[in-house]
Amino acid sequence: MNTVVGNAPTVNQVTPSFNAALEGLDVTRSRDVMARPFIESGTLKRIGDFSYDTGRRDCLVHAKYRLLGAHARTFRDWLPAAV
Repeated sequence: MNTVVGNAPTVNQVTPSFNAALEGLDVTRSRDVMARPFIESGTLKRIGDFSYDTGRRDCLVHAKYRLLGAHARTFRDWLPAAV
């Protein structure tokens, strides 16, 4: 379930969404500490250089070997202006 808290979209099913990104099935928002090892190893790729003001450092990631689909690119381009 996705919700909006203040100006920051949140999701309460972070682990399944993150696992889907690892499998190349999804783009997801993740805490920096959770995504960093996968970004550094090249498994995931950071989509943009922005973060949410949630009190935590979050980032959007996706499987490095997959190209971003049209919907994901639209989301990536829309998000910084929306928050």
